[in-house]
Amino acid sequence: MGALGKGYPAGMKSRNQPSLNRLFADVQYNRLDAILRCLSGKDAVTLEEMDRFFAALVSEPVTVPPSVYLNGIWGEGQSPFATESDLGELLNLAMHPRNFVARTMGSGWHKNIAPPRGPHRA
Repeated sequence: MGALGKGYPAGMKSRNQPSLNRLFADVQYNRLDAILRCLSGKDAVTLEEMDRFFAALVSEPVTVPPSVYLNGIWGEGQSPFATESDLGELLNLAMHPRNFVARTMGSGWHKNIAPPRGPHRA
């Protein structure tokens, strides 16, 4: 049981890592949202902000390790997690949205977007 909640809902094991080949399960999405809502640091990200945060990270020319970007997730200060297990839970849950953003950006999805039209176009 983590310091930020009542443990895992029925059917969710603590060592399950989200699969890249299936949709992020609602229970995992909700758990990540609950963890992020508990973060009280100034500038801590919300679940909605996390995609933009990861989009900025994966667009960097070098891989940015979690040890560098974790402060950006929980805001200013020391880790708010009581144990390494609690921190590991956040990392495991956050890897699915991070990997989804990386796959989406790497897929060339932006090439299918029509350029703007009108007088503002160069």
